[in-house]
Amino acid sequence: MDPITLADYQEFDSEFWEKYFYVSEKLGPETSPEHIITVMETLAGVVMQKRDERDKETYAPMGFNKPVKEESNEEGVQEG
Repeated sequence: MDPITLADYQEFDSEFWEKYFYVSEKLGPETSPEHIITVMETLAGVVMQKRDERDKETYAPMGFNKPVKEESNEEGVQEG
């Protein structure tokens, strides 16, 4: 992989700063950059988890991923 250049930073930095300032605004003006970055990383993990949950609900399981239906033997069986 090629080293990251200044041109790469300039091309892609706007996405980072939008997220950084969003979190900074939520945490308040006295928050350190380290805390902001930590919250950004945690929030990214939550987003990925929620996307995964949403995607599982959107797409029906296929093949061996389908949930197994439990068979009930309640028909015709009388107790007592």
